[in-house]
Amino acid sequence: MTRHMKVSLSIAAVLACGGVCVRWFVKAPAARAARSSRVAGTPSADPSGAGYSTAPAILDVDLVKNGSLPEYKNTTVRQAFEGTFQDPEWKSTVNLQGQKVVTFQGTVKYAVLKEAGFYIGTWNGVRQGIEAEKQISEQRHRCSEGAGQTEMSAPDQATIGPCMAKAYQSMVIPVAFEFTLSPDKKTVEMTLPDSVFQKFDSDHRLKKQREATLAFIYQ
Repeated sequence: MTRHMKVSLSIAAVLACGGVCVRWFVKAPAARAARSSRVAGTPSADPSGAGYSTAPAILDVDLVKNGSLPEYKNTTVRQAFEGTFQDPEWKSTVNLQGQKVVTFQGTVKYAVLKEAGFYIGTWNGVRQGIEAEKQISEQRHRCSEGAGQTEMSAPDQATIGPCMAKAYQSMVIPVAFEFTLSPDKKTVEMTLPDSVFQKFDSDHRLKKQREATLAFIYQ
């Protein structure tokens, strides 16, 4: 078939299908170009004409970890909390009130908390205190047996003291804190400290003390 005949047939085909074919020929190259742009990773425009960003979004967890509390602006939250507690774990979640929060969970040695003056007991329902009392009771039993003391007699504290001191050093207490971000995500606030961080006030009443808690963490 000669070139002249091919051109004639192409013109006839376009005339036969009308404007539809013309629109298809115009759109096809543009569509191919858009696909090539996406494959190459080059930002292209959405139907509204606005471009999209390939930069990853900053997670709330990172904003809290790299942020600072109003009371300690020169130290990041991560530096303070991971420097004080062991086994750190950060999560973004929703609390019981339906608020989006960031939680921190970790552990701290029982002896360290006691030396700092924080209460660890059972009568006010602190869950760590209940578990700690269980461990202490079991360890006291082992120390008493090791010292040759019987179940019927009260343990001699002076005798089992060194054994119990080692037990206190090995015991760890789990802790948890909750943080929130301001609407513009520029300010971090510690909204819920762990209930184990309490101290007796001058009237011998047990109270949660934010300043004492932060002073312990940011020491």
